[in-house]
Amino acid sequence: MKVKSIILAAALFALGGSVVRAQDSAFQFGIQGGTTAATLSEAASGGVNGFHAGLSGLVNLPLYFSIQPSVLYEQADTNTGSAAAQQVKTHNITIPVALQWGPDLGLLRPFVQAVPYASFNVGSETSDGSDISINKSQFGVGLGGGLIIWRIQIAVRYNWGLGDWATVKSDGLSGVSGQKFNSFTASAAIFF
Repeated sequence: MKVKSIILAAALFALGGSVVRAQDSAFQFGIQGGTTAATLSEAASGGVNGFHAGLSGLVNLPLYFSIQPSVLYEQADTNTGSAAAQQVKTHNITIPVALQWGPDLGLLRPFVQAVPYASFNVGSETSDGSDISINKSQFGVGLGGGLIIWRIQIAVRYNWGLGDWATVKSDGLSGVSGQKFNSFTASAAIFF
């Protein structure tokens, strides 16, 4: 009787493990959205909330690593930090590729992530109509962490822009040239 119980318990354990692995397939596709608080590297004032939304994939790799490429529309607002302190709203297509590491604890997976990204400006506007030319492409890197519970992911990260953000054609915004575009993002995603 005891041997039968052990065999039954082992079979249920093996079956349960295969069900968890089936839910955690090698590739998952999902949708992602969240908030973006952006600042310029030398601005005295804080960021203004924007948002991001788009599509994301998750590729599980050996040794608890995973890669999460995404394509996101991002509306980021920031204050210029100049004497006039205009608000600038940018519309970007951002492509982050997160390299994540975190142990798989069944239906729970905490992780840390390093995220190189490219962002392409598709439009911008200032609060007072000033003449500002946002660079068409931006590059940077982000660091953060998060948690996956079953198929739902919650993540936060800080992003550092590596290139100049804008060229200013107006004296009122001259302090903007040469600054980097940094942001804090908080996201939620669901994978199918």
